[in-house]
Amino acid sequence: MRTLGRLLGEVLAEQEGRQTLDLEEKVRGLAIARRRGPRADRADAGRQLAALLEELPITQARDMIRAFGTYFELVNLAEQHHRIRRGRAHAADVDAPPSGAPSPRCSSRPGAAGSRRRTPGLRSRRSR
Repeated sequence: MRTLGRLLGEVLAEQEGRQTLDLEEKVRGLAIARRRGPRADRADAGRQLAALLEELPITQARDMIRAFGTYFELVNLAEQHHRIRRGRAHAADVDAPPSGAPSPRCSSRPGAAGSRRRTPGLRSRRSR
């Protein structure tokens, strides 16, 4: 994903100019800080992001929408390609269990044979 982001940045700078790339990086940075930054700073990042976007002229807003839209299209294509590649590799592995088959260590019943995970506070009927 980093490679796609870097390549998109190069194309954006080439096609729209360095100023557009710098603005896109600022918007992206504020969006990340709003979502994943230190809790104390998230609200401030959200306010800064909202203020920045509200002040954008329509042409710059259009450029940001196109840049982010293109990025997400590239990410979706990369994920689709990855799923197809994994599916083909899985299909070629004759020893692999069928896709979607539960692992031998998994069970639909809590506490069943092979299950190591128990729900705290619950006891089986046998222990009562």
